[in-house]
Amino acid sequence: MCEIYNLILDLIEKDGLKNIKDLLWVRVIDEHWTVAVNGCPIVKSYKGLDISPYNMYIEWCNFPAGIINPYGGQICAGEKANEDTLIEAIKKAIA
Repeated sequence: MCEIYNLILDLIEKDGLKNIKDLLWVRVIDEHWTVAVNGCPIVKSYKGLDISPYNMYIEWCNFPAGIINPYGGQICAGEKANEDTLIEAIKKAIA
């Protein structure tokens, strides 16, 4: 999970954001994956879901697919939607 968290931080930097401490940053990674990052010290809402401070909520094809934070988390483990395909998509978005 730490690799995904760090890759998303790299993507934030690539997109030109220097500081997201006051933001709920949402980014479509590709046609399947979307991430919502809560950089605030308070709970933020995304699509009616509460995202805890410093957590990243991940969707695959608009379905909940995971939640991660600096200490770990969970990602779906389907055939097409899984940790490896998410990492691949983030790396492509960074390139």
